[in-house]
Amino acid sequence: MTRDVFKYFKHVRSLQEDKGSEKAAELGYQHQARGVYIDPKTQKRYKNVGDKLEPIVVEPTADKGSGEEKSAGKPLSQFRKDAAASQPTPTALPQIPDGVSDDEFAAAKAKEFTGGRDVTPERKEFLDKVSKTLVALGNRQAASEVTDEEEPETPKEEPKATEEPEKTADDFPTLDDKIAEKDGEEELNKVNEVDALMNEEPSAENIADLQDTMLELRKLTGKQSTDAVQKSEAKYAKYMDKVFKPFEDLVNSMDEKKQNSFAALVANAHKFTGRSNNGAGLNSLGQFDVKQLALAKKRMFDNYDFDDKESVEKYVRSVRNNEVTDELVDTSFEILPKKLKQTWGKKGMAGKGELGKNHFLGYDKKGKEMRGQGGVDRAKYVWRMYLEQGGVDAYTGLPLNIDNIDLEHIRPASKAEGDLDEFRTREHEKNWVLVNSNVNQAKSDLTMNEFFEKQVDPLSSKGDDYWKTRSEIFDYRNSIPSKESELMSSFVDKDANIVESMTGELFMEMMENHESGLKNTKKELGIGADSSGDKEIKDAWKSIETQSKLAKELTTVLGLPRGYNKQKNVEGSKPRSNSMGSDNYYRGVFLSIIGKSPEEQEKIKNTYRDAIRHAEDSGGGDAAFASYMVENGGVDMERINKYKALSKIFKPLQESINYGRMTIDKLKKSLRDPL
Repeated sequence: MTRDVFKYFKHVRSLQEDKGSEKAAELGYQHQARGVYIDPKTQKRYKNVGDKLEPIVVEPTADKGSGEEKSAGKPLSQFRKDAAASQPTPTALPQIPDGVSDDEFAAAKAKEFTGGRDVTPERKEFLDKVSKTLVALGNRQAASEVTDEEEPETPKEEPKATEEPEKTADDFPTLDDKIAEKDGEEELNKVNEVDALMNEEPSAENIADLQDTMLELRKLTGKQSTDAVQKSEAKYAKYMDKVFKPFEDLVNSMDEKKQNSFAALVANAHKFTGRSNNGAGLNSLGQFDVKQLALAKKRMFDNYDFDDKESVEKYVRSVRNNEVTDELVDTSFEILPKKLKQTWGKKGMAGKGELGKNHFLGYDKKGKEMRGQGGVDRAKYVWRMYLEQGGVDAYTGLPLNIDNIDLEHIRPASKAEGDLDEFRTREHEKNWVLVNSNVNQAKSDLTMNEFFEKQVDPLSSKGDDYWKTRSEIFDYRNSIPSKESELMSSFVDKDANIVESMTGELFMEMMENHESGLKNTKKELGIGADSSGDKEIKDAWKSIETQSKLAKELTTVLGLPRGYNKQKNVEGSKPRSNSMGSDNYYRGVFLSIIGKSPEEQEKIKNTYRDAIRHAEDSGGGDAAFASYMVENGGVDMERINKYKALSKIFKPLQESINYGRMTIDKLKKSLRDPL
């Protein structure tokens, strides 16, 4: 049965666009065309760009601000031809309300043109000029209308044939014309990139770059596209048909079951993003993992001795039981994402020094072992294993997460203890399987017997209440970063500037409310943790932080270092940045910066940098940092003294400084006025 594998992959690449459609559905927008949605309440249209919805630019007309959608990607010359053919109503000039200055209105108009999106400095400068021009033209028109009312209209002389007619606002390119011209240039550049890549010899890296560039071009064009883009799309389709044809032909020669299996595995590989497996509990065994391992335990230990290398190899072959030819591995490997190959070329690197030079890389054409330090050959062998295992975890039988796969040494390579021959035996495909990262992390360097005794068996007897409480704690811990990220956007904008509406009181109030929420939720979760009687759950509960590190992150957003090297003056120590012991140090700095002029902010930032160097050079740590900030005006003590937690850090230093200055003044006075 013939399968159009290329279409299958095209569908996989469209998954990113689906995020935008899901967002549209959440907002109640209606689908109009591919990538285009309409808000039924406002009748505004939005274009799907990646996983975001961006408003479609419309050209306002004199008919109460209504307009027509501009075709994305047309050159300026084409817009002018279309304009001449359809003779649109002239663009309405702005009417400035009473009490609003020309500059204020122009600034508001420029912001309106951006549609709320971030723009480059060059585009912002251009929009400012356009807005001021429109205001000037509007004022000129208003003045003209007043003159017309006061003076009788006189016939205008027809311009002579040789004279240039006076230009009006309609003779100049509109803002939409300029934006369309800019978009057209970007599309043309991207089209040229695509064409250039297709003119090169096909290679794995070249194909990956081409796929990424074509995706960028599609994001630029949206629903409509120019003739050049359409031609590039057609050429790209033929090119990719040719690239995928060897694999497609190979798959088409298989039976239907294998067709579906291998096509699905390759398509799944194209979903690879390389996300790291971090977060509370993500490296631990889950309830379903434990159940699957408990079910497999008897079968595994009844049939295999996991301390014997020959028996381990039999287990490996039983797990990697899909028949895979060299031709299938080679043709499918060529079309994999470049990032996946780079990541998989480093999988399971278990040794250093002389051992590190002896990692197994696969077999050459003569069947001889290849050894080295990883790379393409190792990545290709890991890919072979993925196909042989059918994309499932060797221990649990659950689907492998393409972003979080680990190469597992059944007999731990670390147990070779520096013996090169033993290392080469363990660092070998005969001792390899693929498992999900959390399973690999749980097993670590344990033997199979130790893995079940220490990690699986104790969890297999746990009830649903245990897993529910554990999940609640881990889920809450993992939700904190996203909450703080959202809170951070309330403090600083995308250009790393403190938002205009922020005040010191509001900042501290929001931070205190956030931490109060952390403490209350931790207290509630503690009830379940205590009643579980489980050490792991209690430890997970204890690790919930109730003091936010948000202010530290805010200082880095402002371009400041987050810490200093405590070991700077220790001979042989490595460079290392240590954060200060409390977030209150950073809060004091951020609180002092809020609302200050740009010059004052820069002065505080420079003092902060000097204080960091002083803490390193003096070896005085946090106290030296705080002391330097107080002595050199790096913190606003009037603000800090309003908050007990901050004044505890900075106020004693201020009092010491004041006392010292007072003592010096007394001494000077006594020298001037001796008894």
